[in-house]
Amino acid sequence: MLHHIVIAVYQDFELLDATGPASVFASANHALAEDGEPGRYAVHLASPTGGAVPSSSGVVVETKALAKVPRGVDTILVAGAEAGAVTAATRTPELGRWLSRSASSVRRLGSVCAGSFVLAAAGLVDGKRVPHTGAPAKRSRDSIPPLRSTPMLSMSSTATSGHRRE
Repeated sequence: MLHHIVIAVYQDFELLDATGPASVFASANHALAEDGEPGRYAVHLASPTGGAVPSSSGVVVETKALAKVPRGVDTILVAGAEAGAVTAATRTPELGRWLSRSASSVRRLGSVCAGSFVLAAAGLVDGKRVPHTGAPAKRSRDSIPPLRSTPMLSMSSTATSGHRRE
């Protein structure tokens, strides 16, 4: 069975936060192929409007519009970014609505680093402890939803990842 993985990105997202997870799923497909088995993961980069989306490093990626993402998505991951881009993403109604609608039908919902603030803005981590860098919150306390922090946590079907900058 093919598992559809959607990595949600937005203008000035952190490139590694999208390509790192995409590479993990590609590596799994390569390992399966070496064993003579078909790949099990299809990775889709998606954004609110689709098309070309610039990352914070200037590398531009081609995305599907969230409205065009195939049905039957197994996993959604939200890429992180620096404070300004995360704040803008939390104020993007299409992204928040799509995440809220999709959350009940996916097996796994998660984020990479500051992508957890985007999940928080969509109301998807309310009352849960989530790891995050904390950097965006320190810079924009009034504009990014607060998160209760923890070093590492997996919560049933919702998980996030983060690191602490010293």
